[in-house]
Amino acid sequence: VSVFYDDTIGAVQFGNNSNLSFGPSGELFVTDSAEDRIFRLVDLDGNGDANGPLEATVFFDGDPLLNGSGLAMASPASVNIGADHVVWIADTNTNSAGVDGIVRLTDLNFDGDANDVGEAHRIYTPPSGLLVGDSIPSDVIVGADGKLYYVEASSTGFYVKGIYVLDDTNGNDIIDPIAEVTAFFIPPPGALTEFIFTVTQDGAGYFYASDVGNDV
Repeated sequence: VSVFYDDTIGAVQFGNNSNLSFGPSGELFVTDSAEDRIFRLVDLDGNGDANGPLEATVFFDGDPLLNGSGLAMASPASVNIGADHVVWIADTNTNSAGVDGIVRLTDLNFDGDANDVGEAHRIYTPPSGLLVGDSIPSDVIVGADGKLYYVEASSTGFYVKGIYVLDDTNGNDIIDPIAEVTAFFIPPPGALTEFIFTVTQDGAGYFYASDVGNDV
């Protein structure tokens, strides 16, 4: 066991590093739900950590005044990277502000971040995304079929908890919450009930979901 990144040594400071995922080129992307940032960690010198110069950087800053797209990211809950290097974020609002939904980040000019104009886009916003607790997108992945699968962990009952598919069928870069969102898995009453929080898929196509309330 070794420390890959230590924010007392490296270049960026963590507030609440809550989720992480590797990109196809070996970069480690880390969500920070307190700093409202996505960090990118890369072991450039091959010494087993990302504490060196230029190895830890801000891939996306959720402050709309600090990213060229003017997009506000309230509290990133999870990150997933597709084979096309697109970075997907499940974003949740907080008690003070923010919008729930799914954010797409793309480093279009290959400068190592998604802070430039047009590189950040909110592709999905639930109808009640401004209300705290009505929608809690806790995880998102790109499925083997290329569609997005996200976990809805609503705490108010406005949405049924479960895993949903987002499919931009008309190609307009916005997910229609009525026509382009379908339920993929809704736990039956009394079963692995209402605590699904994360989802992943293996190479054979099987999906796995963590039930944090029932510990299965």
